Amino acid sequence: MNDAIRNKKRADNERYVSPAVEQASRILFCLAGAQSTFMSLIEICARVGIHKSKAFTILETLQRFGLVRKNTMPRGTPLVRASSLFPGRFSMT
Repeated sequence: MNDAIRNKKRADNERYVSPAVEQASRILFCLAGAQSTFMSLIEICARVGIHKSKAFTILETLQRFGLVRKNTMPRGTPLVRASSLFPGRFSMT
């Protein structure tokens, strides 16, 4: 298969991808694979490769649906963890 056909197939597969859902999924997988219970916004952004404002908005939405929890400790402490809604998928309590 030549490169033009391969690139067209790749473009067709990505045509129906929602960027927001893809980014939210990457954040959830990042949190699921985290070594620590909580991660800071900056740490999440560095691992996922998205801007802080976008990550913040996604995390606020995920928190609204109970998929992540924000740490309520004072500044300087880690920020977010995956919710215990998925105990089998996320190794966090």
